[in-house]
Amino acid sequence: MMFCTRNLSRHILAGAIMMACLAAGPAIAARGPSMAGSVATPVTMPPSLSDGFKPVGKFDVRLDKVVAEGRYWHVYLTLRNASSGTLVQAQGVDVRLEDSDGIGVESGQAVLARAGPPELFGSPPPTTRPGGMLPVKFVFDKREGASPAQITVTEGEHEAAFRLG
Repeated sequence: MMFCTRNLSRHILAGAIMMACLAAGPAIAARGPSMAGSVATPVTMPPSLSDGFKPVGKFDVRLDKVVAEGRYWHVYLTLRNASSGTLVQAQGVDVRLEDSDGIGVESGQAVLARAGPPELFGSPPPTTRPGGMLPVKFVFDKREGASPAQITVTEGEHEAAFRLG
């Protein structure tokens, strides 16, 4: 019973935080850097994955969106601390983007989840308490004529895959 109650509390907290972020979204976007002349093209994801977290070790992960910006793919994720301790930034999380030609590239560098060029986290790096969430972005070179087919998030021996439609 204790396990069910803990998970229920995590889901309620996650929902409340998500609603607050969604409500503040336009205000936050208005303060962001200008994207004049930049064209962002979202990739369609299956609806069943658009708001669900998957377990990946100390973190649960949700794929928020994959966007083409210039010559890069920007992969936006939300990490939720599923451990009982505080975690630093996106420690131990790697992301692999596999394209429609079957070519995969891996990145372990999480950056701020903002539109535009990659921006590193400041110092000190962000920490996430148990149940807390951290939006992050991973950036990959875009290959001519290929589109993203799968995003795989790994943490040690654990992984979660998100197929793109």
